[in-house]
Amino acid sequence: MALKIFLDGSGQSEDASNQFLTLASIMASDDSWSTFEAAWSAALNRHGVPYSHMKELLRGEGPFHDWEDRAKIAFVKDLFNVMARMDRGDFLGPLSPSI
Repeated sequence: MALKIFLDGSGQSEDASNQFLTLASIMASDDSWSTFEAAWSAALNRHGVPYSHMKELLRGEGPFHDWEDRAKIAFVKDLFNVMARMDRGDFLGPLSPSI
């Protein structure tokens, strides 16, 4: 069975004043991941954006420039609905903190 994994980080290690670095990983079978990616891409397309960066969404930056609050809320709800339709048992995250 092939697995796909998504890795992401938050924070900047180059910035000495940044006290935290957050890392996340999620794994799933190729079939489950492909289903998720298709649904996620469809949600992004419905809102006319190429990605979801919550920092930009909250600040109204990048593709979220000039969005009203109700558009932001609808976007986040759409993304949550994509996740809610997936079988959570198909996705694996970290079992315990590594620190």
